[in-house]
Amino acid sequence: MKGLNEEMKVSELIQQPGKWNRDLIQQLYLIPDSQLILSVPLSPFDHEDSWLWHYNKNGSYSVKSGYKLALSVDRSSPSSSSEVLSAWWKAFWAIQIPKKILIFGWRGFHEILPTTKGLHRRNVSTHSNFPLCGYGEDSNAHAVFWCPFAQEVWVLFEYQFMVGHKEDISFKDVLFYNTELLERELFDKMLIIAWGVWTERNKRTHGEAYRTAHQVKIWLTAYQEEIKSVNAKSRVLTGKALTHINQMEVGFQELTLCVDAVISTESEMIGLGAVIFVANKKVQASLAKPMEGSLSVFHAEALALLVGLHWAQTIGLSIKIILSDSLSLVQALDNSNVYQNELRIILGDIKMLLSNFPGATISHVSRKFNDVAHNLSKHALQLDEEASWVEEFPQHAENLI
Repeated sequence: MKGLNEEMKVSELIQQPGKWNRDLIQQLYLIPDSQLILSVPLSPFDHEDSWLWHYNKNGSYSVKSGYKLALSVDRSSPSSSSEVLSAWWKAFWAIQIPKKILIFGWRGFHEILPTTKGLHRRNVSTHSNFPLCGYGEDSNAHAVFWCPFAQEVWVLFEYQFMVGHKEDISFKDVLFYNTELLERELFDKMLIIAWGVWTERNKRTHGEAYRTAHQVKIWLTAYQEEIKSVNAKSRVLTGKALTHINQMEVGFQELTLCVDAVISTESEMIGLGAVIFVANKKVQASLAKPMEGSLSVFHAEALALLVGLHWAQTIGLSIKIILSDSLSLVQALDNSNVYQNELRIILGDIKMLLSNFPGATISHVSRKFNDVAHNLSKHALQLDEEASWVEEFPQHAENLI
């Protein structure tokens, strides 16, 4: 970095929605860094900040990927232990459950939940016995995992490792072990259950009305579903029918949108093309849009679809069929897995725009079938700004369609 202000925000590097400030980025960063930044696709729409997991393909954190990352750090390095732990915590804080539960887990890990043992160590309590079960070493792990009441709950949730008194295993070791043992959703659920056990234990300790183990299971099961529902709503989802077909013939009896993208690595430009056909493959409208950047082919194809859908909505045409020659893009949109990497926002915006075209389907076609959109995307590389035509076309554009 060339004298970069540490308090500078990413938004200051964006010139306008959907466009990086290339000159500023190249001024502030060395060439390898500036190229990486400029390769990140930007949505033309405003979005709230979000966390992404860099260490797997779809950017979605999994406990297994976090654990593997931690193990991959070179243990021969003098700072390896701190680096491993730092990576583990980074993965931990990326888990999509309420922060109060993550904070609870952090406190348990550091043995600072206010159990009688901890209070005794700080001279707040005269003993370390838990009054409800009489155990003499009321550690954080005992309170949440090994106490008889906690065991009733863990038995009901069928977490085999958590069943049985294992007082020699600390709260921290329980988290580490389950990181290795469990898939992400089960690890998330384990944290939620642990927090629920701690919540009910505190009610018992203070003489308040509390739930039985069976009631705890019902409550936490419903709470987990509520968390999943909130997370799902935060992702832009639609109920659209998506298909991917290797080759297809379309009668063009309904409005059909075709999109494509071309990349010029030499000029670091991207050409986006879109065309809307009506009956008998008659062109109703077309678009050629140049963009600065050095994106991957997949990112460029995704932007072409995003721009094409937004343009179709803007000119008021009710698209019924959408065609792209990027099979990977069509499959990504049809995939129930939610991307959490830089594609999350772009794909989310595409799905949001698709919801404005009820009943529309998206399919894959060969490049040969998508020649008009391809020609428009190549033409876009020669333009200084976006050009679009509806029904009537200038003479120089006729050869493109």
